[in-house]
Amino acid sequence: MSMSTIKRAVERATREVQLSRFKRGVADGLFRGVADDSDLAVHLANDSEFYYKNGYDFGVSLYCELEEDQ
Repeated sequence: MSMSTIKRAVERATREVQLSRFKRGVADGLFRGVADDSDLAVHLANDSEFYYKNGYDFGVSLYCELEEDQ
């Protein structure tokens, strides 16, 4: 395996983790209305806090828009 192949694999795995954290944040914000404390503890311990928090904020804003429409 060449270094460029390994680098691409690592970048892809990183993007998948980031997207997963964002999606979990959206789901928590939209469906639960509260952040999952266990998720926050994990995210605070690594770089994915940014993606979870942004997903959560987006989920909460979607929730608010849905509530306004009803």
